[in-house]
Formats: sequence, structure tokens, C-alpha cells
Amino acid sequence: MCPYAAKSIEIQTLNRETLKTIKFHFLHGELVGAKFNKDKNTIELDLYGYIRDERDYRYYYDTHE
Repeated sequence: MCPYAAKSIEIQTLNRETLKTIKFHFLHGELVGAKFNKDKNTIELDLYGYIRDERDYRYYYDTHE
């Protein structure tokens, strides 16, 4: 299995309902943020840098638009 194969990013509600799933090719430990627009049913990905250590693994929930 190729370590650089596309991995799934899944957007879920707080009730664990899946809203959208997309594939992303993580090549070098990218730190990616995903914003879901429920009105347009779209996902915007932003690259925030690269994962350096375990403190960089975190979830970010933003309820503000």
C-alpha cells in the first residue's frame, strides 16, 4: 500500500452524522484545516503548515462564519 495514497477527510456533525467526505493526498505531514459550507455543500481546505509533533494533532471547531 502506498503511504502517499489519498486519505479521506470526513466532515461530521456533533451527532456524528457524516455531511461530506473528500480525498486528500498527504505527502509530507501537511497540517490541513477544512471549512464546510452547508448552504453551498462545499469544503474549503487550507494548508496551515506541517505537523512537527503530537501537539499539532488537534481538532478545530468554528461555529462562526
